[in-house]
Amino acid sequence: MLKIQLTKNITFFDVVYYLLSLTVVVMSFIFPKKDLYVIVPITVLVLICTYIHKCKKNTNIIFVLALVLILISNGLSLYNFDKYYFWITNLTTLQLILFSVVLKKYLKTGPLKSFLKVPVLISFALVLYIIYSVLSFLVDFITGSDMFFSLICAISIVVFMFAVSVIYINDVYEHCLTILTSGILLFFQMGLSTINEYLYYNKFFTVLIMITHFVALYFFMIFLVETNVINDEDIKEKFI
Repeated sequence: MLKIQLTKNITFFDVVYYLLSLTVVVMSFIFPKKDLYVIVPITVLVLICTYIHKCKKNTNIIFVLALVLILISNGLSLYNFDKYYFWITNLTTLQLILFSVVLKKYLKTGPLKSFLKVPVLISFALVLYIIYSVLSFLVDFITGSDMFFSLICAISIVVFMFAVSVIYINDVYEHCLTILTSGILLFFQMGLSTINEYLYYNKFFTVLIMITHFVALYFFMIFLVETNVINDEDIKEKFI
């Protein structure tokens, strides 16, 4: 039975991350969003320390770099989303590309028919529709090069979600549901962030964004820390 498994070894850094994440959520209810532009990057920095502490010599530098980009984009988006939209969009694109690169070694070629199942096709159609809808209403707020880079970011989201979906559909890893949950939460957070900035601002949305953001990043880290890459021979032995 599929289930989401959290880390087996709770460290000091894990506890600090939990506490900071909870603090951010509480502050989201009380203070303006701009007041979070310091504590949110600090929380991501603690996650970086958590990951490095758990992996030590096996630390994936690409994942660390992706988290650094998130740290920077979080600070900019909370401080002034409109002013730094160009940088936020491009940093997010790079982050998603790096996430996809990190997941590349976990991708195993599965039967094409697995991707042609109705639920899978409906899921991808829904993702594409949501991205199209978000881009459609962004046209009224951004133009020129910003729109172009938004489109590039949307493509990177599709690539990332495809990588996550392949890992889940192939189902050869113990934590495949964990990475799928992480991907869905990241996708939800990015879409809701755009809506919260341009269409309808609501403190409850900000709270949801923070919760999904921190949980998604933590689940992604758990997948990398506790999931060993398995080769094709091991896959054959497992399913034969």
